[in-house]
Amino acid sequence: MKTLPLKILIIEDDPEILNTLNVYLGTMGFDVDVMLNGKEILKNQFVPPDLFLIDQRLPDVDGLEICRNLRSKPNYKDIPIIVMSANENIRKQAFDAGAFDFIAKPFALTELIKTITRSLEVSGAIH
Repeated sequence: MKTLPLKILIIEDDPEILNTLNVYLGTMGFDVDVMLNGKEILKNQFVPPDLFLIDQRLPDVDGLEICRNLRSKPNYKDIPIIVMSANENIRKQAFDAGAFDFIAKPFALTELIKTITRSLEVSGAIH
């Protein structure tokens, strides 16, 4: 089991949503890193987190492409990825791309915490 705080990397292009998630998850005890686009992820310019929270619809690269890219890298293939999207119809595509879980926007922050906790438990990051 890893020592706390666990790190979550959020990739979300909406500054309001990003700020809300950053503040909320920070108050819940997580160490949060944020990105407004996916370019750095594709260049591997980030500290590996314990969990990725990725918006499917980003301006520069599709979140599902990021998901597939992460799954192809040995260092990141076992890190849980939660894909967020306002389009419920991409749920299956998210799982096919390697997402560990999917959450439809808009969502309650309590629902997000349950999804994050479940993902971290199943991955073995927390017990």
